[in-house]
Amino acid sequence: MEPGILDLGLLGLCLVYLWILSQRPSRRHTFKTVSQFGLLVLVKKCLHNLRDYPIAKVSWRKPREHQEHLLIDIIKKNGNTEYGRRFGLQEVKSLDDLRRRHPLTTYEHYRGYVERMMNGETNILTAKTPASFVRTTGTTGRSKHIPLTSKINLFKRIRTTLNLTLLENYPDVSLLQKQLNLYVSPRVSRTKSGALIESIGRFSDEHRTPLLGYTSPPEGFQLETIYEANYIHLLFGLLDRDVGVVHVGFMNLLRSALRQLSRCWPDIVHDIEHGTIPSSLELPSHIRASLTAALGGGDPVRAAELRREFEKGFSGLMKRVWPRLRVIHSVDHTGIWPQIERSWAKGIEHLPLYFGSSEVFTCPYLGLNSMNVHGHVPLPSVVVTEFIKVEDTLGQILNLFYEKLNTNVVDEGSSGPLARCQSYGVYQYEPNEDLLYYYVFLELEPSEKSITDEEKKTVDEELRLRNGDYDRLRREGSISHPRVHSVRSGGFEALRDHVLQNTNATPLQYKMPSKGETYGGSLQQPV
Repeated sequence: MEPGILDLGLLGLCLVYLWILSQRPSRRHTFKTVSQFGLLVLVKKCLHNLRDYPIAKVSWRKPREHQEHLLIDIIKKNGNTEYGRRFGLQEVKSLDDLRRRHPLTTYEHYRGYVERMMNGETNILTAKTPASFVRTTGTTGRSKHIPLTSKINLFKRIRTTLNLTLLENYPDVSLLQKQLNLYVSPRVSRTKSGALIESIGRFSDEHRTPLLGYTSPPEGFQLETIYEANYIHLLFGLLDRDVGVVHVGFMNLLRSALRQLSRCWPDIVHDIEHGTIPSSLELPSHIRASLTAALGGGDPVRAAELRREFEKGFSGLMKRVWPRLRVIHSVDHTGIWPQIERSWAKGIEHLPLYFGSSEVFTCPYLGLNSMNVHGHVPLPSVVVTEFIKVEDTLGQILNLFYEKLNTNVVDEGSSGPLARCQSYGVYQYEPNEDLLYYYVFLELEPSEKSITDEEKKTVDEELRLRNGDYDRLRREGSISHPRVHSVRSGGFEALRDHVLQNTNATPLQYKMPSKGETYGGSLQQPV
């Protein structure tokens, strides 16, 4: 190599490391991990700025054009499949053509085709053989299986978009700060043809380098039980004072982890001080050995700091143990963030970085810096989106008649038993009697043993106050009063554990049920 080229290479390498140091990386990074992860972040940042984000911005200005282009590209790749030939998809040249040629469908329309693919048949729905099938939760019926031809490429694109969206909204956050990710590894299985059946959120061995950006060692992301996974993530998360972001799939999982922390923090602080892991944790021996080595013999100084903060109480604790923590990334579909913010998370912001599902990644959050408003935006160049009328959707809201009862009826200013309960559920019920009514289940605080008959009446008053159609139907006598039942403390977490044990749902996917087959429809709102 010529001296000039060598000098330029060394200069470039020095500039890269200067950039890495300017990002104020976590002190828990080693030279090796900060080098590997820093280079990954830099490359993704460049690709995003040069490729992904410019395409996204153009697509937002011309969404129809990009939707048409994406649709034609998908059909070009998959139009000659059995399904494509049956529905004449090769003749489709526009979104309007698709609507004329193809019916509005539910998953059941595709189930038989997917099952054939899972049994090893090829060229059915996709020309390329799927590498895996993403399994939905199955909490509202039979699981769906979504074929993916390349999950790793999907992950790379999504992660780049989310990380850069995070930086645009919080420029003071560094991607080289370690981030706490409360992750529980979903179990996997295989089809008859050998393809993986997995959760959309599962990390695989291909994700090992990106995992260096999290506080837990990669082995911590192999744990499949909630208690053990939470303990390990909290242990390594608390060991790192520089945490800037907390990731958790759903906000109710964060609440569950914080409740666990309130009970086991003395053990965690002890383990941080001595570099140990409790023998009571059910960990595979090789994972235990690797995690113990990663603790490095203990950190008495950090342990003493944490012990002082815990002994002050839990109010505002997250900001006290992580002074650089700016944001919690989570989906709050149940509206419990205000409660967490008032107690544990004072001074920290909540950022729902995306809307998505097992079926598809839909909308990143752009926020004030990009849109001047809070909100999520579809990606017309990534997903073909069909907007459907609310009345054509199934099981999204409670509706005994036409009242469309939803979470907003209790989200704001609740009083009486609703104000002092930990969680509540509202379920649609159609009994064998003249009038219909709702079941309401209240999980009270541990200090609350029961509610009075008078307090039960206030639940009906709350529903009537916050939904005019419900009030009218009650006044007319079309709907009977709700049947209110109290649930012991921990009842909804017990429900979660039961669902996880008896369905295909995983801890990453679990949401309080939003539709109950037994009752014809339901809405669940834990707070």
